Amino acid sequence: MATDTPAVPDDEIEIGQPLPFSVYNARGRLIMQRGEVVDSRHQRAMLLTEGVSIAREGDPAPEPVEEPDDDEEEEETGDGEQVGESDSESAQVFRTMRPEAPSARYFNPFMEMERICTVVTKAFNAFKNGESTFSARILRLAHRIDSLVQYDPSAMITATLSERELSYTISHCLEMAVVGSAMAGKAGLSEQERVDAICAALTGNIGMLRLQERLEGFAGKISEKVRSALREHPRRSYDLLKGMPHVSPGWLKAVLQHHERVDGQGYPNGISGKAIARIVPPIAIADAYLALVAPRGYRHAVDPPQALEYIIQQGGQAWPEQWSKVLLDTVGLHPPGAYVRLSDNRIGLVVRPGKEDKKKPLVAIAMEGHNKRVHRGQIIDLADPGSPSITGSVSPNDLTVPINHALVCGYE
Repeated sequence: MATDTPAVPDDEIEIGQPLPFSVYNARGRLIMQRGEVVDSRHQRAMLLTEGVSIAREGDPAPEPVEEPDDDEEEEETGDGEQVGESDSESAQVFRTMRPEAPSARYFNPFMEMERICTVVTKAFNAFKNGESTFSARILRLAHRIDSLVQYDPSAMITATLSERELSYTISHCLEMAVVGSAMAGKAGLSEQERVDAICAALTGNIGMLRLQERLEGFAGKISEKVRSALREHPRRSYDLLKGMPHVSPGWLKAVLQHHERVDGQGYPNGISGKAIARIVPPIAIADAYLALVAPRGYRHAVDPPQALEYIIQQGGQAWPEQWSKVLLDTVGLHPPGAYVRLSDNRIGLVVRPGKEDKKKPLVAIAMEGHNKRVHRGQIIDLADPGSPSITGSVSPNDLTVPINHALVCGYE
């Protein structure tokens, strides 16, 4: 029989050696096939943290966890318009756009993120140019992001939050999509719901895209006119998407509601409680959390533990309380992709939240003291006895030498 949690014996997984069993995640999906060679420290760490069951030669694979049925009753969007389940054409598009699952042998989240950045930039350029391909580009991209994130959420968050080349306008929505997808997967939302959430995260701000670009880096006081325009952007984004092909009702609803609050104090419609779609909390929380931990023109970045404390405090007011814990389980106290200073004066790049203690993540050593860059990082589990502790966060702007993230994490 395939074993149950905890099932992945770390003493049998050796770098450079064939895997003696197949490893499956919590939903019964194959992570890595028996006989494939474990070729990096990061891959080994992924098997130990994401794997929950194994099957040796002759053992049956675990039963996959069935995802919830996507059929929904007709619901209101919050401004009185009725929406229902996607029509057969949209459902067909959904099926045909599913990408092949990633392969453990070739998976490199940093390379994948480079491709995604290229695609998302082209998609936004298509929108600015009024091209009809925008929504199809977004839907196809959302399927790819979901496939990669469900395969290895921590690795994709690391690669996304390490990306420094895009403008804040685009990078923020991409970070929302990745973190929101990881949260949605951890909470057991269906594939259709996850893809709708990713699409909403990527397009929820198109109603204020030019305004957002003008405000990027702005350090002054925002006028009431600008503030009013910002509060109307969910409705404007909804109106822009409503006539586009391939846009599902769930996608539209999440765009309209992504700034609503369970206490009714959100916008644009001030709806509350269960009137808010269940795919909204992961992208709303990701939006708030990621905005806090990023530096803005008028303030420094908020330290991740303080940002997490804010998210927890807002539980039951802005979003259901249980979703705050989902964020903690997804990113830990210090998120993947963040730099931390260790008690031995080394600097580490967080690559995975701790499995038991969220204060003790897995980190890849990026620098050995001041100015001494590590060419191939050592991945250490801060929960192991004798390991150093985290003494504080480090801003990427404070690093004295450039870091090759893929190399440090063992992907090159």
